[in-house]
Amino acid sequence: MPGLTSIVSVPQAAGIPVTHRGVSGGLHVANGQGPITTSTRAALGDDAITTVFLMGVAALPRIVEAARAAGAPLERPVAIVERGHTPQQRTTRSTLATVLADAAAAGVANPAVIVIGEVARAGLLLAPAEERERAIR
Repeated sequence: MPGLTSIVSVPQAAGIPVTHRGVSGGLHVANGQGPITTSTRAALGDDAITTVFLMGVAALPRIVEAARAAGAPLERPVAIVERGHTPQQRTTRSTLATVLADAAAAGVANPAVIVIGEVARAGLLLAPAEERERAIR
């Protein structure tokens, strides 16, 4: 789904809510082909903001550099969702520390949506094993 809807729908198709109560208080959207603006740098450095990049695969090194310069922790989660809403959809989960190597190893390619923030953490929406077992009983 191209355009604005892909900002929310592609991450959601991968089980990533771009906002989530107690995890993300806001959403910042950026075009990966454009310059990293002051507001994007501020969002990348803010623990409470989810930043979503469209068309950002080629700019990933620049995005990671901007996030680090903004003070984002190296363990901040990153998810790259390729070919959203197609049978070939694939998600690469990583952190700012390793996303460049992980994306290269996976052969990440466009079209893709990049999500940076705590909502991209693997297992965020999964209940702990004890809670799942209680729910089954």
